[in-house]
Amino acid sequence: FNLLDNMDGLSAGVAAIASAAFCLIAALNGQFLVAALAAGTAGCATGFLRHNFHPAKIYMGDAGSLFLGFLLAVLGLKLTLSDTPATVALFVPLLVLGVPVFDTTLVTWQRLRHGRSPFQGGRDHASHRLVWVGIPVPIAVCLLYAATVALGWLALILARLDTTSGLLLVAFVLRVGT
Repeated sequence: FNLLDNMDGLSAGVAAIASAAFCLIAALNGQFLVAALAAGTAGCATGFLRHNFHPAKIYMGDAGSLFLGFLLAVLGLKLTLSDTPATVALFVPLLVLGVPVFDTTLVTWQRLRHGRSPFQGGRDHASHRLVWVGIPVPIAVCLLYAATVALGWLALILARLDTTSGLLLVAFVLRVGT
């Protein structure tokens, strides 16, 4: 989430949506403590987003984005899907966090491919690429929100599927993403 914190409202909004998805999936699976932590995280991120959306009045910084990333990682690890096959359940948190995972992978791969350090800043994130093609900043951020919502719904569906159907859905999402 530290890498995703590169545009006004992006990290907080994606964290709020991903937390809401974790909350819904956990509640539907009877994990009410995980759902409560996810709801609290979604509420905090949404409250912060009110002042962080474009044009931002306050900024999250490294401490905020790293803490949000930590909380979302904990939610993904604590989520237990007892009725879902283990091979399919593995992909549910990855789908919920698909936008930050995709952005981090894209940036790391591009920087290594061009002989740059992945630890240096740059303007090669997915959000920057959307703005570079002419999409205004608030619309680019909202497109990434929409992708997060779509992946959250796919994760919810995936949590309800059997092994064959689940792996087919994961293969479809990976194919569309590449």
